[in-house]
Amino acid sequence: MASSGMAFADLSRSALLDTATALSAAERRAQVDQLRLALEWALANGPDSLDPDTRAKVGRASVRLYGGQGTPQAATTAGADLGARLGRSTAAGDSLIADAQDLRFRLPEHWSRVKAHEVAPSYARFVARRTRELSPEAALYVDHAVATYSDGRIPWSRFEATLDAAIKAADPAVAEAREKAARERRYAFAARETEDGMRSFVLRTDAFGVARLDATVSHLAEVLKALGCAEPVDHRRALAMVLLANPAEAVKVLAAYATWRERPADPDEASDGAGNALRDPFLPADPAVADDGAGKDLDGIVADADELWRTTAGQSFDGAKPVIDWTRLLPSLTVFVHLYGGRIHTTESPPGQTPKAFVGADRGEAPEIIRIEGIGTATEAWLRTHFSLHPAHKVTVRPVIDLERLAPVDAWEVPERHRQAVRLMTPADCFPWGSATTNRSDGWSGMQVDHTNPWQPDGGPGQSAIGNYGPLTQFHHNLKTHCGWDVKQPYPGIYVWRDPAGAHYLVDNTGTRRL
Repeated sequence: MASSGMAFADLSRSALLDTATALSAAERRAQVDQLRLALEWALANGPDSLDPDTRAKVGRASVRLYGGQGTPQAATTAGADLGARLGRSTAAGDSLIADAQDLRFRLPEHWSRVKAHEVAPSYARFVARRTRELSPEAALYVDHAVATYSDGRIPWSRFEATLDAAIKAADPAVAEAREKAARERRYAFAARETEDGMRSFVLRTDAFGVARLDATVSHLAEVLKALGCAEPVDHRRALAMVLLANPAEAVKVLAAYATWRERPADPDEASDGAGNALRDPFLPADPAVADDGAGKDLDGIVADADELWRTTAGQSFDGAKPVIDWTRLLPSLTVFVHLYGGRIHTTESPPGQTPKAFVGADRGEAPEIIRIEGIGTATEAWLRTHFSLHPAHKVTVRPVIDLERLAPVDAWEVPERHRQAVRLMTPADCFPWGSATTNRSDGWSGMQVDHTNPWQPDGGPGQSAIGNYGPLTQFHHNLKTHCGWDVKQPYPGIYVWRDPAGAHYLVDNTGTRRL
């Protein structure tokens, strides 16, 4: 295998990291040069490069539009010629030309930042592909909205979500129409593939339906654990799904769980051996909300199963058609909804110059775009329509809380109201380029709320406060605590990290930047 001849084995630890930085920069320069070359190659293969008398004949080279609306046409052979020289396919050559043209003629901010080596070409090309079907005006909107985030400061998954939000905001009417069409594409089926005796079941429905199912499966998995199932959590969740396929058996399990919760206290379980009383972890922490019998402290599906078991156990049904009260059977959900500010408008510009974009508060008649924690971006009409189509849903829409009104506490334990504030204020793991997002239920479940300045028993009051928290995965938490990484939080939600070799990184709500 060919090698550049660099003697990496002779480099020190810090020199190896510095070389990694240099190699990354060289790779980016090469990718930028490929885009610039592809643009010039497309211009060199414009309509004037073909003989007008022969290009209309069958099988001869003609012209086509590679990029989106507003880009110049180029010869149909341009992509094949370029791809071959790069050792790539014709499709790859076509794609490189299309992306370069879109960046030059439809995404001026991205193109400027790509040429300045401030934006990763892979990010910019992704924006070009996703906006190709938009009008030039809508593409310009997306260009301005996401250019700041295209420099790699946020992980790919978060960048996709940011771009998706901007595309919907660029043309909300189209986004609303796509949401309406998506509501018609719901299904549930067993996958055909079978691997080593295992198989999958696929469900596609609205986001709230999946959230309810996820909450129910999670609860059943905890019930199985409480009743003695020692399987890992993923196995218990799979068992819970299979259990739901037998509603009568699921009711029996939930009823048994409810009965177990109401069991008389066992003297052997009621003490830790040192005379300290043990509290059943499934009972309310507040004595004022203690169970008064008959499962009154239960809620959601557990309460429904408990009541059904109590009223029907040992009885036979009379054959009448049952009437389902969905308002009682569906679990409750709470969603946090963020509204975006003004749309981005364009100014009038002299002929030949690219219009400049600016942010304005007047959205006109365009539908509002919202972001729902754990679900993603949607139109405000989608939320309203969802409620009208499913009036039985018990959904609480909660506004973002006022972070400034959260008083600090003196205890090491982080109050739930503070955890909620951290989740809303910091959209992802605050470690440099952290990819675990707090805006997804599966991302937040594994997150730990760390004290930026470690809590000290004699450190004075108010150590647990907004401005001294940061969400971290267990691994990143360990790096900070034991492996030489250090972090300061000069302002709430602004994190300055130093790695063991002395490099510094700034992490905020826009992502990560190397200082």
